[in-house]
Amino acid sequence: MKKLAVLVALLASATSSMAVDYNRGPHDPSENNSPNVTGSFSDLYTFSVTGQSVIAGVAVSNNVVITPFPNFNITVFNINNGLFSLWQDNGVVGIGGGDLKIGGDWVFNGTSGSTSNTVALNAGNFYYLVTGSATGTAGGLYTIASALQPIPEPETYALMLAGLGVIGFVASRRRPRV
Repeated sequence: MKKLAVLVALLASATSSMAVDYNRGPHDPSENNSPNVTGSFSDLYTFSVTGQSVIAGVAVSNNVVITPFPNFNITVFNINNGLFSLWQDNGVVGIGGGDLKIGGDWVFNGTSGSTSNTVALNAGNFYYLVTGSATGTAGGLYTIASALQPIPEPETYALMLAGLGVIGFVASRRRPRV
């Protein structure tokens, strides 16, 4: 009877719904989170960007299957239908309020691998929306990581080109004349 009660509790937790908001504040150069989720989940990772930047983001499902006996597998952690997307927040944090999806829905699960998605951003408030269904006996694990790189100002490019021009001029003056 105890085993049946544990099984029922486990199934109930696996089918429950979960939503968590992670407020990152100003985006650091590199950030990541690795939450344990159960049932259907919809997590928000809010952050702000202070200037023009390029952001690269990726989500990966950390599925774990153990085989204690031949031909007998136990799926401990698993995520099905994992999706993540980047949104620009237009005043109301969360989905709605005229928020703008940037890019598309990027798939992640234990079999598809992961692809980094890079997008140029202007200053503002943004969030990643991560959804899926945790179907392992202990739920699911995923990792979401993003890196932010400021876009150099035009003056930076002009200075770099001027420096290259000076180096070229000096190199041409040092060539022996024939």
